[in-house]
This record gives sequence, structure tokens and C-alpha cells, in this order.
Amino acid sequence: MTTGKGEEVNYLRKRLDHLRSCIIEIENRLSDDKTDFINRCQDEDTRAKYVIHIEGAVLNTFRYSMLVAVCTFLEESVRSLCGRAVTDYATRLKASGRGTWLAKHRCLLANHTSVDVVGMKRDLDTMEEFVQVRNCIAHAWGKVDACRNNRQLRDIVSTRSECFYLSADGFLIALDQAVLTALTASRRIVDKLLRDLLGLPKRSM
Repeated sequence: MTTGKGEEVNYLRKRLDHLRSCIIEIENRLSDDKTDFINRCQDEDTRAKYVIHIEGAVLNTFRYSMLVAVCTFLEESVRSLCGRAVTDYATRLKASGRGTWLAKHRCLLANHTSVDVVGMKRDLDTMEEFVQVRNCIAHAWGKVDACRNNRQLRDIVSTRSECFYLSADGFLIALDQAVLTALTASRRIVDKLLRDLLGLPKRSM
């Protein structure tokens, strides 16, 4: 982005607000529709099939899409803010080692005097896991064993049971907390970078 600082912040806020409102509205609508159908339908088998359809197909596809969108928001934000504030950004990023784009930026920011990377550790750790999940979704539509880092993915599923579980056929199933957890961690990372890199007041996002 080649906008001014204020315009960039407003843009990032709008992106975040759109993601947040989309998540809340669609989760609520699907939940209400499911409850309404269960209350109206008298056939137990039909109700069970509908719940499986909503939770296993519709909601999971929506949550997959939202996880990709949240990770994209974080990547766009981090790249833009670092590009604005870090001298020789492209060269330093290239020299920051191997790994995901987030791991490289974490290394880059650790050498920036104004950034408190330690203060972001919990959220960065969270999003490094979610970036791996995002890659599994983008490249294998959640099929864990089709990914080279399948052991790490299984560990993530195990330690984040409030967010994910594995289906019987080995696909990641995202629960309602998955997207909210990713969105919250991403917001805090971007908010911290706005303060540390651009000098904005506390809680800018």
C-alpha cells in the first residue's frame, strides 16, 4: 500500500470489521437455521442428517474460508506495516531464514529495536499454528495426511481441541472457536505492530 499512515490504519480496521461481522452474522444465521429445522422436523433420522450436513459440510466450509481470510488479513497487514517501517525490508526479509512468511517476519521483527516480539509471543505462536492449518486447507482441503507436516498438524489438533478435531477419514474439522481464536490473535498482533512500528496509541484496532 502506498497510502498515508492514517489511511492505512483505517483500511486495516475496515478489513478487520468486515471479517468480524461476517463471522458473527453467518455463524448466528446457520445456528438459528439449524435450531429452527430441528424444532420443526419430526423425523429423527432427517434431523440427524441435517445436523451432519450443516456442521460437517456447510459450517466447516465456511470456517475453512474464514481461516484463510483471517490469515490473509494478517499477512497483508504484517507485510504492509513492516514494509513501511523497516529499512531495507525486502533484503532483510530475504535474509531472515526459512519457514513460513510469519516465521520470517517474526525473525525480522526480533531484530527491530522498537518491536516487543516477546510481548506478542503467545499470539505469534498461535498464528504460526493457524498458518500451518491454513496451508493444509489451501493445498489439501484439510486432508492432514496429504500434507508434509502432518505430524505437526496432528499435534495442533491435539493441543487445540477447542478449535479442531479430525474426522474419521482424516480431515480437519474446524469448530466455532477456531476462527474466533485466529481473528483475536491476528487483531492483537496487528494492533501491537501499529503501536510499536507506527507509534499509534494503545488499542488502535
